[in-house]
Amino acid sequence: MNTGNVNIMAIRARILESVKQSIEDFKRDPFLFMSERDIQAHLFCLLRQNVAHTIFFHSGKKAYKTSIINTEYSHISPKWKDSIDIVCIHSNEASELINNSTEKKLNEYLWSLPVLAGIEIKLIRFNENKGSQIGDKDKEKLERFKKEYNEIEDFFWLVLCFFQNKEKLAKLKSKEVFSNEIKFNQIYLIGEEKLYIPAAK
Repeated sequence: MNTGNVNIMAIRARILESVKQSIEDFKRDPFLFMSERDIQAHLFCLLRQNVAHTIFFHSGKKAYKTSIINTEYSHISPKWKDSIDIVCIHSNEASELINNSTEKKLNEYLWSLPVLAGIEIKLIRFNENKGSQIGDKDKEKLERFKKEYNEIEDFFWLVLCFFQNKEKLAKLKSKEVFSNEIKFNQIYLIGEEKLYIPAAK
């Protein structure tokens, strides 16, 4: 476990590696995943394995540690009434914040830590009819989180929309085939074979 100052670029690369693996696993066997939580759990396990960094903190006289990879992360602010499927906490910034917050209650900092990455997941089941705009609301949520609640300028996000029915995905309008390397700050429409992005508006 790496608990010291970490290389953010290396973490970004490992997140992308884990996302690519989850996409390939879904494309190969789309019905191994019966719910969004199944995909979330699969990607979460890959991320915990590939980004094995922890943060140490104290509560009273006890010392604890937490992973920088977490699910269903929600900000403590009462104005934020949502959660993000998977987050990667900014290890360096969070460690510095925690070290300067030892007198605060856990809720005052553990659920308001600086977030480096946020990932939202959608599963469109075989017989469901969803358009190429399926990820728009999640994109808006992540951008709002960055603007209003996060202190990290280089926060990056992904919205991954997994379609079990590749034929329905292929027939959707307002999409483009995406054949380049996966990058952050993008919505992806994922089928058994091809990878798409929503068409530019």
